[in-house]
Amino acid sequence: MRNFEYFYEKPNEVDQDQAILHLLDITQVARKRPKVQDVNRQKGRSGSVKYSLLCNNHPEKVPVCKATFIKVFGISKDCVSRVAPYYAETAEACPERRGGARHSEEHARRRQLIVEHIQSFTCRASHYGRRGAPGRKYLPSDLNVHKMHELFEAQSHAQTSYSLYYSVFSKEFNLGFGHPATDACADCAKYNFRITDPNLTDTEKRMESASFI
Repeated sequence: MRNFEYFYEKPNEVDQDQAILHLLDITQVARKRPKVQDVNRQKGRSGSVKYSLLCNNHPEKVPVCKATFIKVFGISKDCVSRVAPYYAETAEACPERRGGARHSEEHARRRQLIVEHIQSFTCRASHYGRRGAPGRKYLPSDLNVHKMHELFEAQSHAQTSYSLYYSVFSKEFNLGFGHPATDACADCAKYNFRITDPNLTDTEKRMESASFI
């Protein structure tokens, strides 16, 4: 229990690695055999490791085997195999290499920038299709997520993955492109069709556009 509490009272992985190193005796290999050109041969060890534990009734650390050492702390053999070789080469504890909070803060900041960029686009609500899609709004039909992502990278001058941008667009917003067919009444469709008639003169097009408006 003394060894278990000594290890798990540490606040983070780096301090836990330091606690493990305190109980390890790592020495360089005294004799190195010459290299043999054999692809099937395992890589030689760079150091020798001896394991020990704390004991209330013993003034010094008590030597134990690796299996006992691992079971007392409830850790995997890979944990020790990661700490010992790094210390043998650098004489330092293995630094923190995981993302953790340092990367999550940057990730949250990038997501907020994407949210603000999407909010900067003008969108409109559906007039007749709200029952089928409540709260849904529509962006201009000449836009799509790929174009919005490219605009974001150009404005922010930073590389951002498309998957992250699309994730924010689809999960944080209820947006579509263009407008639903139910928003176009018969009169609007009729006048819009007349405007595109190639046989109309300029004067007739202006009259049809005024009727459409």
